[in-house]
Amino acid sequence: MQNILAIDTSGPICSVALQSSERTSFRKSDAQRQSAQRILPMITELLSEHKLMLDELDGISVMAGPGSFTGLRIGIAVAQGLSMTKNIPLIPVSNLVAKAAAVFRKLGETSPVDSAVICELAREGEVYFGAFQKSETSGVSLLGMEQVSLPENIIIPEEMANISQIAASGDAWTEDCPLHGQLAPHCELEIVSVETTLDDLLALANIKLGLNETVVGAELRPNYVKEELDYS
Repeated sequence: MQNILAIDTSGPICSVALQSSERTSFRKSDAQRQSAQRILPMITELLSEHKLMLDELDGISVMAGPGSFTGLRIGIAVAQGLSMTKNIPLIPVSNLVAKAAAVFRKLGETSPVDSAVICELAREGEVYFGAFQKSETSGVSLLGMEQVSLPENIIIPEEMANISQIAASGDAWTEDCPLHGQLAPHCELEIVSVETTLDDLLALANIKLGLNETVVGAELRPNYVKEELDYS
């Protein structure tokens, strides 16, 4: 098993995990909005616990967004700094992709549902949206592009037109969400409530590292989903 450090500062709670050949350990801040103060001490604690040096890491994975603008910048900056110090590959993961992975994890391998739509609240009435399918190669594959828009302006990917069963998740899936009308008429929609964990991030990071889907420090940037998809 490869040594991977996972970082998530995209929400109010900062959390990190370290996977090594022996085990996986986790740390998270005790209070909200402590990412800047707690992230480096927590990483140091994990490296010490696993008796690893920074240059023994095979990769550093980070939740790249969408999420808290300030939080994303902190996680990205820390990942960049650690990477550039020892030339460690970086593995950015979209929060929407990680959420889809969490949905597929909760549904289980025997579920006939292999497609998911994620819809999370953004600002000013907009939502973040992504459509995904389970993939044997990459774990989760993106259909179309990740989008941020008013719900009624979201474009459903053409690839979903003939899918009969879809799982939906995210805090924007309210009963009156306009996206229900765009999906429900032609498919069976299952609402799945699930929290993304660092285990989901690590699972995707292992796959991406194996496929050599990494970036160098200078290429890492937050995925704000404004003009184009940065990471899938």
